[in-house]
Amino acid sequence: MGEYVKSNKLVAEARGHTPSSVKVYKQIRRSVQRFEAYIQIELDTCNTTSERGRWTHKYRLLLALDFEAAINLKHWNDIPSIIDRASNMLDDKLCSAFLDCILRSGAPASNIAQVVKVPPPQSIKLTSCMSELHLTNTQSIICSFHSSPSPSFSAGAFLQKLPRYLRCLFQIALEAKDYSLAESVLHQAIVLARDGSADADLPFLYPSDELKWLASMAFNRAVDLYVASVDEDCRKWGDIAITLADLIRDDGGALLRLLRQNYAKLM
Repeated sequence: MGEYVKSNKLVAEARGHTPSSVKVYKQIRRSVQRFEAYIQIELDTCNTTSERGRWTHKYRLLLALDFEAAINLKHWNDIPSIIDRASNMLDDKLCSAFLDCILRSGAPASNIAQVVKVPPPQSIKLTSCMSELHLTNTQSIICSFHSSPSPSFSAGAFLQKLPRYLRCLFQIALEAKDYSLAESVLHQAIVLARDGSADADLPFLYPSDELKWLASMAFNRAVDLYVASVDEDCRKWGDIAITLADLIRDDGGALLRLLRQNYAKLM
């Protein structure tokens, strides 16, 4: 219990971005490690559901702190381990804490991509379900959440939040001129939009405003590439924009027709 209280006190100091922040974040990570050595004994010996719930709540809070500390210390290779340790007790708040932390971290897009692990386009089966998003080495943080065995995790609730996170990640990628990451995010949005409308057990409709924004931004990128005479990439981004527009369900196909007309002018 002492390590739990200590970590919560230290985090306020670490977030002050003072010269001692690095030292404090390292202290937090050590405290979490000591707490984890103790917590499993408590969880194994809990006599009531409410008691187990209290310890699980504390553990989630410390995992969120450990994630935050690892991000701020640039311990990128430790992130998959933290997510793996959290897998069996994930809930919506912990998922949001992880994603909010990495997206507001100010880290380079390449490091954010390393954490989020958005699959490259060639590894995605665009007609498949979310479960068919493949990675060569490790699952994406998003797929890890989606496949979590935790009884506290609501995949439906998480899907409702996911478009906002994909939009933020896409913006970060564009600002960093990491167009490979940006393209991968768009492909993931396509899979999610298609999957959501096809999965009867997990009904989900990708917000039209988000799809319109992504499609418009993708088409703007295609135009930039046309001006730069990068024809192959122009066609690729134009196709992505049209695919996104085709998934919009409440505009009568207006954006799709507009993009097709403008795309024809480019070609």
